[in-house]
Amino acid sequence: MESLDTQAHRIIAKFGTASRLARLLGHRNSSTVSGWKSTGLIPQRWHRDILRLAQQEGIEMSSNDFLVVIEHPDEKQETKLDLLRTIQRATRKLIKIEAEA
Repeated sequence: MESLDTQAHRIIAKFGTASRLARLLGHRNSSTVSGWKSTGLIPQRWHRDILRLAQQEGIEMSSNDFLVVIEHPDEKQETKLDLLRTIQRATRKLIKIEAEA
């Protein structure tokens, strides 16, 4: 049974349905977007397009919505959080650079 609290589920829910997001992305059917629900993740190559669509559709969304936090209770948790923060900063910079282009 797939979890309903995944990156893909949360983002698709912001657009209403997988079919609607697929149409907005220019897909003829929703199989690609539905596949994201199965894996729980949206491939990074789609993040920029989805963020742009969210802005066009008036949907509140940021690069933070694409972050995936994996929780493993161990002494290296702080290192993992530092890595996630670094990835978040890099993603924001990339989105900003691409938006300015």
